[in-house]
Amino acid sequence: MTNIDLTQEIKLLAIEIGFAAVGITVPEPPLHLDVYLDWLQQQRHGEMAYLAAPRSVFLRSSPGELLPNCQSIIVLAARYTAPPSHLFSFDESPSPLGRGVRGEGSEWRGVRREESQWTGVRGEGSSPAKVRGEVSEWTGGRGEGSQWRGVRGEGSEWRGVRGEGSNAAKARGEGSQWRGVRDEGSEWTAIWGEAGERSGRMDEANEGIDASAETRESGTALEESESTQAQNDFDDHPLDGIEGQGDELIGRVASYAWGDDYHFVLRQRMERLMQRIQHRVGHAISYRCFTDSAPVLERELAQRAGLGWIGKNTCLIHPRLGSYLFLAEIFTDLPLTPDQPFLADRCGRCERCIQACPTGCILPNRTLDARQCISYLTIEHRSAIPPALRPRLGDWAFGCDICQQVCPWNWRPLPTPSFPEFLPQAGRAWLPLAKLLEMTKGEFKRRFQHSPLSRARWSGLSRNSAVVLGNLVRLRKPPEKSVIEFIDQTLQNHPDPLVRQHLAWALAQADDSQARQALQRHAEREADSSVKAEIEALLR
Repeated sequence: MTNIDLTQEIKLLAIEIGFAAVGITVPEPPLHLDVYLDWLQQQRHGEMAYLAAPRSVFLRSSPGELLPNCQSIIVLAARYTAPPSHLFSFDESPSPLGRGVRGEGSEWRGVRREESQWTGVRGEGSSPAKVRGEVSEWTGGRGEGSQWRGVRGEGSEWRGVRGEGSNAAKARGEGSQWRGVRDEGSEWTAIWGEAGERSGRMDEANEGIDASAETRESGTALEESESTQAQNDFDDHPLDGIEGQGDELIGRVASYAWGDDYHFVLRQRMERLMQRIQHRVGHAISYRCFTDSAPVLERELAQRAGLGWIGKNTCLIHPRLGSYLFLAEIFTDLPLTPDQPFLADRCGRCERCIQACPTGCILPNRTLDARQCISYLTIEHRSAIPPALRPRLGDWAFGCDICQQVCPWNWRPLPTPSFPEFLPQAGRAWLPLAKLLEMTKGEFKRRFQHSPLSRARWSGLSRNSAVVLGNLVRLRKPPEKSVIEFIDQTLQNHPDPLVRQHLAWALAQADDSQARQALQRHAEREADSSVKAEIEALLR
């Protein structure tokens, strides 16, 4: 079998297994390493010190060092469920929980639109999900018209969709496009971010693969899933069902985190692919599989493998699939035929992502300042969120999809996810804030151990919930007494000082005498110095 024949065989097998796109490149030093190094020099990686570690930088500059005798890199892309597009009206200034995000009257203007259509996602004409939502189900990626039947409650809501290793992750990954920014072992690069890495999709006639569209479709069809029923197992809460209160005390989750942890899913599929390749060639192959788990610039590898271009929002954008993709790589000693890099820049003069970003973190050179990015702040940032940025989080409790939702390349309807594990799961797209703030560490681990949401950790997700709750309180005038009492009680009883610090801020957003009196009481009895300092600053 010639190198060309073997290359084509590998691509066909990858599509048959269920990957949405595949391309081949070589382990040469990245062309844009200087951009990455400058990004580190400017300290735009925030608290992700592992990204600047000498060995981490060395391996990103010399990807071939990850596998002795590496000759080729197989770059793969997998779809995850995409959220609705057109989140903002561009004639207005997009701001969290304000015009452009929720629209006048606090409606989801672009996501629900005037007709309020998160059909199946949010429920026909239904208001944002209740703090918890009843048992819901997703009528399969394909089932019955492939609608979101329930996910969050009868009217149905977006349950999940995921993507850490996806572009959606954004504050992450090195080699990936902002996935959330991970650990040294699993690098969420913030500049190239995993969130961006998910992209890497490929065009039908794309340079990355010349398999026919029919082959792709048949490969995807192999992964069709059965209709799934899931039950929201959060316990009932006193705020549930309170008109005007509990019905909107929820936080949003980036779409890449709506399903199972992509690390395990993609590694399993890559191993399956390599076993089939070894069977075809008739001898053992040296290889290593990565998906946001090694110090590589994944987006750049995907661009070099012909899967797409790196957009202004830092995500890898595939001309047919958009950017809601997970990226994965197989380093191997097989001498494969590399694809031509994707050289075209199809963003043109469009700056929708830059205009829509609530914090203005997207920079002119197609990188972003992680310290300002909502995905980074809610996933990778471990300490207190700067007070000036807290209102900009809006209702994002984990990650952010905004710069992808407004991208015209994501406006086309996408097929179902590449693998059934990426289908949305109950209680993943919208999180009940009150229940999260009452959740113990053990409960958090049991509920989210197989989810990308575990990356934020119990303390981080609780902290984020407090900020979102404060943003929701600020929008409601006068504030509901029951909500203020809940924050007051939780501030008194929560065991984590970081969470209490943000609960104090949330309480202050009510801006009324009841909240101020509560803060004064907490200032007198709070033992932690950081929480006490926060409260005293709020009372000034």
